[in-house]
Amino acid sequence: SWYRAWGWSSVDTIELGYLALVWIAVRIGSPRVLLFLTTLLTVGPIYLALAKRRSELSLPVSFFVFLLLYFNVTLNAMRQWIAMALLFLAFVGIYNDSKPIRSQPLFILLIICAYFFHTSAVLAIIMIFIIMFIKGENIGLKICIVSVALIGLIVALNLMRGFLLSRGLIRYANYLGDG
Repeated sequence: SWYRAWGWSSVDTIELGYLALVWIAVRIGSPRVLLFLTTLLTVGPIYLALAKRRSELSLPVSFFVFLLLYFNVTLNAMRQWIAMALLFLAFVGIYNDSKPIRSQPLFILLIICAYFFHTSAVLAIIMIFIIMFIKGENIGLKICIVSVALIGLIVALNLMRGFLLSRGLIRYANYLGDG
């Protein structure tokens, strides 16, 4: 156990993916290896996703924007950013909207891997449901329904926080702050 700014913490509060990464770095024997692997797992998936979309956007400009706006923050929230990078690769680089989700095993695998780095990646399931809902007939109406529902959720943050707390999901409720 060790003391964080807000209380005692232990190894069991850290997700298995990042613990495995730390274990590998310790076996190699250098804290710089952990920093390299963390950076690689953050920057790599984002670069790959942007590279897959290079026909739609400028790869150098997109990557430059990421590096200037977000890269410094990634080293303060390492586990979360690795999970976000894997989710970005899954949704932007791998997902194919012409195929059903169940026939895209790499997409599903990346989401599962993201969960092993930070449990908040479970929220990607909401995105999958939204994608499944929007696909099909009358897209305009469905986008309008999803938009109204999401705006309603934002307005009802206090209710969402109370719901999460009542279900024992305090780790996720804390992301909403005090509402």
